[in-house]
Amino acid sequence: LILAISLLKKANISELFIKIIYMNINILLPIFLYKCLKLKYSKIESIYLFLFSLIVFLSPTFRSLIVWPDSRILGVTIFTISIYYFIQFQKKKDFKNAFLNILFYTLSSYISPNFAIFAIFFVYVYYKEFGFFSKNFIIIIILNILLSLPALYYIFI
Repeated sequence: LILAISLLKKANISELFIKIIYMNINILLPIFLYKCLKLKYSKIESIYLFLFSLIVFLSPTFRSLIVWPDSRILGVTIFTISIYYFIQFQKKKDFKNAFLNILFYTLSSYISPNFAIFAIFFVYVYYKEFGFFSKNFIIIIILNILLSLPALYYIFI
């Protein structure tokens, strides 16, 4: 994240413009929180789920870090998107949603390493769903290994 911001500053992009972009990206958090709630709790009226998703704006951490580029809020935002695709996968059993879930939780893990532990949970769920020797599970394992190679390189070399 810091590298991306420094590249934008070297390109003579103003700090205000960077903050506006960052703020607009982080506005996705309550939007995807609402979408997750709507998928998971479809029997509850949408207005209640919408109001509940707006609770994010009451958080002083969210309000203070939404403008200042910080890896924690961006990581939570991208991880919420991965949760959305995971819930979609649970409902539809579509491999495309599993792929998008893996892609987004890996991205959130690179932005904020706190989310890396969730890879174990997701792989376990996909193992239970597909079985160990299925084509889809092998693709999931290979995808996780490929996406984790830069982190493994950083840790060990």
